[in-house]
Amino acid sequence: MTMGIVGAALTGCPSASRSPTPFYQDDLLTIASSDLVSTDHFDAPGFGDPGWSSLSTAPGAGQRLVLLKLPSSDDIRSGWWLLGRSRDPFIAAHCTRPDDAGQTLNGTPTTIDGHPFTHFETSDAGMSHYRQVSAWRGIAGDSCLSIEHIVQGVRGEVFDPPRTPAFTVDAAMARLDDVNDVLTFHNTP
Repeated sequence: MTMGIVGAALTGCPSASRSPTPFYQDDLLTIASSDLVSTDHFDAPGFGDPGWSSLSTAPGAGQRLVLLKLPSSDDIRSGWWLLGRSRDPFIAAHCTRPDDAGQTLNGTPTTIDGHPFTHFETSDAGMSHYRQVSAWRGIAGDSCLSIEHIVQGVRGEVFDPPRTPAFTVDAAMARLDDVNDVLTFHNTP
């Protein structure tokens, strides 16, 4: 009988039923946790700050909600997870068919936690700089939601002595994908 009383007391205890505080939460979604480094600035060499989305020609037309960086990122290679949102009517109307350098990008329909997105793969390169992006764009209410994995850097062989990045592009993309796995939407269409 004593065991039943202890069990009942623990069940009614507020700390016993409290769930962990989410890493990020807003009116649309929750990110349960992340072991990536949260930052408010994009400090990678070679390409400019992507703003709310690297697929947008109007970086100021949206809001960056979350920017995460792989902990082992350095000046040779860095990995980023970006969540952005734009309420601009034109951007929302073209959300899943964004324009990149005058060409409309075509993506593949997919879902994240049951929410419909269009997935894009893009890349850019300069003399020794490169950027690879895996992006998901979807409509959420009256806005365009953008989730992006960005891996960029410089070729290590241009240094004397040559330098080796801390991680491969594929390993970085897989690690960034882990954040997508802990993302949940409050309401799906």
